[in-house]
Amino acid sequence: MKFLKKDENNVKRIGGIPVGSLWRPDPERTLQTFEPENPSLLTPGATGVGWDLNTGAIAAKLGLIRPDDSLPDMEQYIPKGYRRALRYLPFAGLGVIGLLAKSVSRHEHVASNWSASGYPNTYGSGKLAAGTLLAVGAIPLLVMRLARETNGSSISDYSISGRMAKAKRQAADSKLPAGGSVSASVIAGANAVGVQTLTELAGAAMLRELKHRGKRQPLILLAPISFPLVTLGILIAVVKSTLSNINKSLRRQRQKS
Repeated sequence: MKFLKKDENNVKRIGGIPVGSLWRPDPERTLQTFEPENPSLLTPGATGVGWDLNTGAIAAKLGLIRPDDSLPDMEQYIPKGYRRALRYLPFAGLGVIGLLAKSVSRHEHVASNWSASGYPNTYGSGKLAAGTLLAVGAIPLLVMRLARETNGSSISDYSISGRMAKAKRQAADSKLPAGGSVSASVIAGANAVGVQTLTELAGAAMLRELKHRGKRQPLILLAPISFPLVTLGILIAVVKSTLSNINKSLRRQRQKS
């Protein structure tokens, strides 16, 4: 009996739990973290062991976007402003986290574990907490960079969006990066901003608790939900702007004809 098995989608699993690369994110799985045409809320993680949240499915179920609003399908129309913003905004986020970490590191003991209601349970080293904040804030930047380096050969055709995007690109004879690499970069950037928002709120809660020892900190309750909310908000904005660009392009074509 094999310890590591592959399922019908060629995903490695251990005891039913998906396993990915520990260092290089799978670009196809990155795309699946915002795949509205896929109704599954959980998808195999882009890195490491476990699952990622499919925020695209959430948006589609809430009626915020349509199930066929897949970014790889309309990649060439993604606004350049969003591409640039999602490339550089995480660096600004890391700077904010660095300032928070510097303040946290100055204290001997800071809250390191919290109850479900937002009260501090245990305290730990300020330097260790600062290092954790920096690590969590920096890892998404590495993932984002690796996603940008992905070429088309890394995206297989088993996913719905991969097949549709490939067909549309071939039909349009466009010069898009093959396999949705731009979309993967945009999605990775949005995920990075979401993770960093969570980290910033956690750091702010630590500092606030230092001024109000033992008190409930609402910021620590907001931190876990900030990641999907921020990521989802950014990607919905990208989809809406991309659809607007498509409509403008269609109007120009009609005017020319």
